[in-house]
Amino acid sequence: MEDWLTPGRFAKYLNAGGGDPQLGLALYEWNSEIASAFLRDLGHLEVAVRNAYDRALLTHPEVLDGEWLTSASCELLFAPHIANDANGQPQDKNATPRANVKAARKHSGFDLGVVPRGKAVAELMFGFWSYLTDDLHEKSLWVPALHSAYVPGADRARLHAALSALREFRNRVAHHESVFDRQPENHRRHIVFVARHLSPDLHQHLTQHSRLPAVLAARPRATR
Repeated sequence: MEDWLTPGRFAKYLNAGGGDPQLGLALYEWNSEIASAFLRDLGHLEVAVRNAYDRALLTHPEVLDGEWLTSASCELLFAPHIANDANGQPQDKNATPRANVKAARKHSGFDLGVVPRGKAVAELMFGFWSYLTDDLHEKSLWVPALHSAYVPGADRARLHAALSALREFRNRVAHHESVFDRQPENHRRHIVFVARHLSPDLHQHLTQHSRLPAVLAARPRATR
């Protein structure tokens, strides 16, 4: 097992299993089951978020010619916002989302007019969408358009906190890191929270079909 996983990687599971290598391996397998179940639910949530945000951004009053993906519209939606970074250096906090959309247009073929616009939307990563609810965008995106992606009265700050936590958790899952020790139940609740405010149909589907409650309840235990 140590040749396969490396001693450093397996140590966390071995310690969680009280030094029992069989229980440690069972916990490693359980971690994989948790990750698999989360990827399913996060996949549903990410697709729903990006499609809802796409529809909302199309209604933004500053969008030109009915398309927010264009360079001209993005220059207005993500206008330069200069602020000092952690090192005290000035940085345009909207440079990254503008670059993300530019890359999505290029890689999808949208700029050439050869693919449906949905191809460009799908190129944008979860990190892009989760950044749109940041404090920076409350007046520029949330108030004029993005709030309409959610049920009336949705709290932007709480939604942003949940989406940011899910982004970080998703990155751990994608890189095959441990998640069993990262409060997975809290992240399951984040998914449910966002889904409930985003789409009653999505919320119902996830709560009816998610494997997460059963998987999280099935933690391996010592048999002796």
